[in-house]
Amino acid sequence: IKETLFALKQAEAEAQQARGFADKLIDSSVDGILAFDNEYRLTVWNSQMEKLSGRPREAVLGQSAFEVFPFLKEMGEDEYFQEALGGKNVVAKDRSYPFSENGDTGVFEAQYSPIYGEGNEIIGGIATIRDVTHFAQVEGKLQEAEEITRQAENEIQNKEQEVQQERNQAELAE
Repeated sequence: IKETLFALKQAEAEAQQARGFADKLIDSSVDGILAFDNEYRLTVWNSQMEKLSGRPREAVLGQSAFEVFPFLKEMGEDEYFQEALGGKNVVAKDRSYPFSENGDTGVFEAQYSPIYGEGNEIIGGIATIRDVTHFAQVEGKLQEAEEITRQAENEIQNKEQEVQQERNQAELAE
């Protein structure tokens, strides 16, 4: 019996160590990582999700994603959750999420995937959330610069045409 108890305690310690390592892996990601069960209850919420959303994991774990963030349903994000639970890997690009309480929004890319259980049944979903706000801002500035360049090119073409017309008129006058 002692040997059995010792083996059980050792197996339990190894399992806890493995869980701790998995938690550290998830928390080490630069992306937000969340997981949810078949009822959309949040089961994983890494430290990056805490930073992005302003909500500590203790406040969201066990809660429905759509109760914690009602705007997800309003903006149709629930479809991506459903697709993941339906076995699909899906990407939601350039989505504006008003995560913070003060109404600030960011631009994010979210990738949703199913989580499979031991019997290959879907037991939930996982999402990685990448903040692409900076890239969206840079892209916006690039588009502005391209528009300014187009306008400058048009002005140059117009001036060239005016100069050519003046030359033609001067040649006719001679």
